[in-house]
Parts: sequence; C-alpha cells; structure tokens
Amino acid sequence: MSLSGGKAYGQLNGSYTINQSAAASSTNYTTFQSFFNALASSGVSGSVNVTVLNGPYTEQVVANAIPGASASNKITINGGGQILQFTSSTLTAQHTLRFNGADYVTINNLYIKAMGTTYSWGVHFMNASEYNTLDGCTVEITNNTSTTAANNIGINMCNSTSSNTTLGNAAKYITVKNCTIKGTGATRGPVVGIQVSAQSQNVDGFVTLEKNIIQDFYQYGIYIYYNSKVDVLNNDISRPTRTNTTTTYGISMYYYCYRNNIMGNKIHNLFTSMTTATSTTYGIYCYYNYSGASNSVVASNAVYNIEHNGAVYFIYAYYPFGIQFAHNTVSSDLTTTNTSVLYGMYVYSGTTSMTGTSFVNNIISLTRPSGSRYAYYYYASIPLMNNNSYFVNGAGSSNYMATGLSVYNDFASWQSGTGNDANGSYTNPKFANILTGDLTPTTIQLDGQGRTGTGILKDINGNNFSTTDPDQGAFVTDVNANVTRLALAGTSNCQMQVEQVKVWVKNNSPYAQSGFNMSYRVNGGGEVVEPFTGTLNPGDSAQFTFAQKLTYNNAGAYTFESRIKGKPYV
Repeated sequence: MSLSGGKAYGQLNGSYTINQSAAASSTNYTTFQSFFNALASSGVSGSVNVTVLNGPYTEQVVANAIPGASASNKITINGGGQILQFTSSTLTAQHTLRFNGADYVTINNLYIKAMGTTYSWGVHFMNASEYNTLDGCTVEITNNTSTTAANNIGINMCNSTSSNTTLGNAAKYITVKNCTIKGTGATRGPVVGIQVSAQSQNVDGFVTLEKNIIQDFYQYGIYIYYNSKVDVLNNDISRPTRTNTTTTYGISMYYYCYRNNIMGNKIHNLFTSMTTATSTTYGIYCYYNYSGASNSVVASNAVYNIEHNGAVYFIYAYYPFGIQFAHNTVSSDLTTTNTSVLYGMYVYSGTTSMTGTSFVNNIISLTRPSGSRYAYYYYASIPLMNNNSYFVNGAGSSNYMATGLSVYNDFASWQSGTGNDANGSYTNPKFANILTGDLTPTTIQLDGQGRTGTGILKDINGNNFSTTDPDQGAFVTDVNANVTRLALAGTSNCQMQVEQVKVWVKNNSPYAQSGFNMSYRVNGGGEVVEPFTGTLNPGDSAQFTFAQKLTYNNAGAYTFESRIKGKPYV
C-alpha cells in the first residue's frame, strides 16, 4: 500500500468516481490528477471504470504509465459531459490533458477546454502512449487567437512538449472518434484541429480518426506529418464562424506518408463567414509521398462549397506514388463569383513515373463563376485514369478540361490526346442539393457507370457500391428509371429469323432524364448499346426501338434482357 494526498491506494480494479463534491475515499477521487496518480503509483489488477460527476474540473492533468494496464485490464472514464479545463501560460506545458506513456485508457463524453490565450493544446499524446481512445468528447480551444501552429492545437500526437512536428515515438494505436474539435468565436480556435506526427519515416502509427467534427480551425483540419497507417474516416471538416485565415488545408498528408486511408470525409464551407478572403485553399493535400510503397487510398471523399475568393486546389497531389484516388466528388457549383483559379485535381511528379497511382470513378464539377476552371492539372503520367466524370461549364473567363503538360479545352481532346478516360464522360451530375452538401447525382447518365475492381466498398454515407455496376463519385446513385416491359417474342421457329427489338422504359424519379444509353443482350452475351434521344420527364414512359435487330441463329428458346445502361437487367 502507498499513501498519497491523505488517501491509501491499492491496485485499482472495479468501479470508481471522480467527484469533487464528495470526500476522497477508496472509491472516489476529487480530481483527475489524483486518479491518474493512483493509477501510476499502484497500477491496475483488472478493468477500471470511472464516472465523472459535479464538474467543472479546473486542473492540468498528466496521465503517466499505468502498471498492469492491458487489453484485458482497461481503464474507462465516463465523462458524462462534465468539463475538464485549464489555462496554460507555459510553452512546454500547453496541454489540458496529456497522455505521457499511459496505455489502454478510454475517455468517453468529456468536455475538454484549453483556455490559454497564447498556449493551448486540448489533448496531448507523447512518450509511447498506446491503445488509447477518445470517444464522443468535445475538445475546445476557448480563448487562443494565436496563429502559430505549435501553440494552438486541438489534439496533438507529437513527442515534444512544445512542437507539433518533432519526430519520435509519441503514440500508437490511438483512436479518436465521434469527437468535436472546435473554437469558440471568429478568431478563437485551433490552428490545427488534429495533428498526427510520426515516430520516424515509414513507421506505422495505427491511428484512427473517425466520425469527428472539426470546426473553425485557422489552418489545418487534420495534419498527418510523416505518419503511416493512419485511417481518416468519415470526418466532417468546416469553418462556419471563422473570420481570419491563411493558406488552408482540410486534410494534409505531408511527406512520406504510407498505407493511409483517407475515406468518406466531407470538407466544406471553409469560408462561410469570410467570403471575401483570398487565401489559397487545399481540400485534400498529399505532398511528396514518394515511394511505390505508399499504397494509400483517398476515396469516397467530398470537397464542396468553398465559398471564398481565392485559388482552390480541391485535391492536390505532389509526387503521389502508389495512391489510389477513387470515388471522390469535387463540387465548385456555387453561384457566387470567385475571380481566382479553380483546380479539381492537381497532380505533379515531374518526369518520374508514378508507379501504382490511379484516378478512377471520380466526379469533378466546376460551374462556379471564376477566373479559370481546370478539371485537371497534370505534370505527370498516371498509370490508370479512367471512368471519371467531368463537368466544367461556368460563366466567366475560361473553362478547361486540363492544363499542365498540354492544354485541353474539352473532354474529347483530352481523351484523344492522352488516351485517358476512355470510359469516362463529360456529364452534368445535377447534384441533388448543392447547398446542403447532398452531392448525389440525379442524372441516370452517371448511374452505374464506374469501373469495377477498385476495392472501395462504401460510399460517403456508408451505402454499398454495386460490385457489378458501381457508381462514380462519393455518393451512391440510384435513379428510379429503367425498362419496364419487353416487346418481342423471344422464340424462333426457323434459323436466321430477324426480329425488331422494342422495349418500354419509365422514369419513376423526380428528375427529368436525358442523354442516357439503352442496351440489350441475348443469352447473357455481349451488349448492344444505343443512345436514347429526347427527354423522359418524371412519371413518363416511352417505347424505345433498337436500330440493331435481333437475329436468331438457330431455332429454339432465347433469353432476352434489356436495361438502361448501368441499371439492372430486366
């Protein structure tokens, strides 16, 4: 037994409280720090569950190594929405809560405030802290207006007490999910929402950032620095009230980042309260992932409604070796004017071949009035670039399909000049609701037109992509229109009989449909594909007659199927 602060500690095991309104006892601690001191000095012999009551708690907390903590002896703190807050004024102690070698700690639903005006880190992980989780917590930078990244971070995983970019074994197997990281006003908030810095180059961190809301940061929503094996999944990144800014990054994956998954994230409305700002913005930024061993995936993300008057690189990739870009949606379709340049996808690798890189099943729509709009900037050769859909058709100066090594004014010249996107299209996606971020295409031309075999199974909302006719972009498209009736005999009494193929097609969707293809096949063979001319309004049906007739080569029964291309066969 050891004695500390008037309280005896044995190995912890079972249920406890942190309650400053009750006396300290064998099962109650009056501060967070006294609880973590007990864990560090006495250790645990089983699972420990803690309920926090009667906040707020104003203290700076350090969680040191916990003897006995393991996968079967976990420590769970149930915050109950109580507040833990601290005002730091020290460069080397900027945190409210620091994991300093503590393992197997889960904190649920705790409101963490970093209240310093110059130095403020909400949560800091360092000294090989492993297997820790923040779930459903709020991390608030309350008063800090500093624009120095190292002094103003929501959650910082870095093995330094004063930096956000020092390499070292700070943390592994960290999960941050269902949390909100935010500021409190127009200029008060984190410079970096979440920072993940590596132990060293090409060392896996096994960090998961999932379903978090990151708001009103100054520069970086999520900043991955040299780290590998980081999963950034289904986060929502925006700045509804921020009024000052600099060069902005929604998600930044900087330098030698391998095996990372950037999937299902929404990056949007970064300038709602500063629409006249002219700073440069990067939605998803991949910088110098220079190795065929990268094997990272950037998929099912949406970058949209970037409202300001500065240059926008919606997806930026500099030497993106081995990165798969698939099923992303880029939308710059607001009606307000941006006088600067817009790039849907910007790729640079000089003369070096980008082994393993692919750009497949993405949608880029740029119609916002602006200086110039480029669906694609390329100074690189991507080994696989296909089944993407583009629409660049805004009022103002110039619309271009691509620039870089050569300028392509339209999609047809892009296809013929580069050999890329043989199965791609130039199509207006007619998104369901641009302002609310529902970027589901409502045109059947993009229904089921993606390439199979990407390995991307889910869209941005968790819906399954079809394994046979996947959709393009980040949102599963399911336009309710298809063939309803076949009009042919389907049998032959003589060899080489010829029959005209007629089908009925109906549009049950609330959107007018045009420009799509019809198809049929016989006995599971090759498709006959022909264009539907005209417009099929909501609720309307039409008969379609294929120009290519069906020839029965032999007498007998035949299986005949037809569909709108991309829809299931009927």
